Amino acid sequence: MTSPSSISLPPGTRTMGRGCIAHIYKIRNITPRNIAYAATLWRNVLSSCPGWQQDDGAFKGDAFFERIVNLFEGKEDEDKDWAHATLAWWNTRIFGDAACADQAGVNNPPRRAGG
Repeated sequence: MTSPSSISLPPGTRTMGRGCIAHIYKIRNITPRNIAYAATLWRNVLSSCPGWQQDDGAFKGDAFFERIVNLFEGKEDEDKDWAHATLAWWNTRIFGDAACADQAGVNNPPRRAGG
């Protein structure tokens, strides 16, 4: 979501380089679909597939994407606390201030109940 030159900078720091994706597309916060999209892309990058395939046999990209979204938007009440805390953690990591995150105790990603 941020520019390539921002990788080693504290979250929320602006750079002089090319604009970040979040700014270009006016993304103000991370959503479950942002996380699912990134996870789906990374799964493909880390696989042995020579290129993007939504269905490479054992892997079904659309089902993978929807399962991740459902982790956040599912019906289970105990998961709602985890979903809110996880999105807050990602938003702090990408857009927020790391020093504030440390003080707020959100330095580590939340864990789901039973997970």
